[in-house]
Amino acid sequence: MIAEKWVKEGAIARRPRGRRPTLLSLNDELVILTVDVRPKQAIVALLDLNGRFLAREVVPLVSDPGSAISKIILCMEAIRANYLHRSFEGIGMSMPGRIDPESQRLVLAPNLKWAATTLKVPYKERWVCRLS
Repeated sequence: MIAEKWVKEGAIARRPRGRRPTLLSLNDELVILTVDVRPKQAIVALLDLNGRFLAREVVPLVSDPGSAISKIILCMEAIRANYLHRSFEGIGMSMPGRIDPESQRLVLAPNLKWAATTLKVPYKERWVCRLS
């Protein structure tokens, strides 16, 4: 985990006896972008590996899934632009409905009133490929 930079070494602690341990901590330079989609809004947040919120935005949703996804992606891009010095390690998304794990397609979300929608493709085309 140290070699992959998920964990970093800190100070050396003093103990009354025995070997002096090196303290470890999660690397707070690594961040995860999260999206929590709800019927009327999506919450886009940036968290470090310790679970601390670095940024949080609320995106009002419209009934058209294409427009809603575009608004979410724009919010994600704005947050990323403010944290270019951080290493983005992934995106997590929660949806109020059923997702087909094979195709990563929204199958049923009655609260959203969206028809079956592909989620992965718009994110991959417009945002994820920009991470490299």
